[in-house]
Amino acid sequence: MARRANIPKRDRAPLIRPAADTGLGRVLKTKQVVQIADIQRVPGYAANPVQAPIVQLAGARTMLSVPMLKEQELLGVIEFYRTDVRPFTNKQIELVKNFAAQAVIAIENTRLLNELRESLDRQTATADILRVIAGRPEDSKRALDTIAETASRMFDTANVNFRRLEGNVLRMVSSAGPSVSKLREVAP
Repeated sequence: MARRANIPKRDRAPLIRPAADTGLGRVLKTKQVVQIADIQRVPGYAANPVQAPIVQLAGARTMLSVPMLKEQELLGVIEFYRTDVRPFTNKQIELVKNFAAQAVIAIENTRLLNELRESLDRQTATADILRVIAGRPEDSKRALDTIAETASRMFDTANVNFRRLEGNVLRMVSSAGPSVSKLREVAP
């Protein structure tokens, strides 16, 4: 059990800086597939506290590191290891390269979907505000309340305030957000 206490957990040490002679280090530099027949003979694995457990505890021997590329930009790396010294075949490497390409497509689709959702949220918010303004053009308070509520929700803020300049004094004319009700409870 004492031996496990020295092993960094991935959630506590999610970022690694691989040594230049490791599979990850070489992929970062070359953006090419890297296969290492026996990683126990590579000093960079033993020296890196995050990667050493792969060798020490998991008994990794043969390592395959495949870049995930989008238009020659490195997005990530897929790594495989075996516990015996047995290099991956060209057919296996080609299949893993295909997996990497599919992973890039999945990552890109997720990014595009998130951008689309954000755009739709902005358009919906703008439409809601315009609907309020068009429905009651004489009621600026209602429009400001709607803008404040929408902004608070979109930007995940505790509070949004609208203040109007009256002479040399700023008067609160609208406020929205989760903290507004708490503030109203304690206000005199």
